[in-house]
Amino acid sequence: MLIRQLPLRSRLVTALNGGRPKWTTIEHLLADIWAVLVKLLGDPDKVPENIDHPVRAEMAANEKSEHKRALKERYLKRKSDRRRS
Repeated sequence: MLIRQLPLRSRLVTALNGGRPKWTTIEHLLADIWAVLVKLLGDPDKVPENIDHPVRAEMAANEKSEHKRALKERYLKRKSDRRRS
């Protein structure tokens, strides 16, 4: 069974996400709309220049660390395969 195919609100996915349910596509889109509205309608003196999707930085960091982990795993597998040869 692939964990990526589990429902976003499942207990396992929630547990793997630090106890928080994963966001659905609709929730991500709503967060993007919120960021755009804050930029457009907010007071320019009070709205930070870099306001963005509330969890985008966390998502990018998680994606980067997962990519690094996968690369390391592939490297170690190739290394162990070479030793066996």
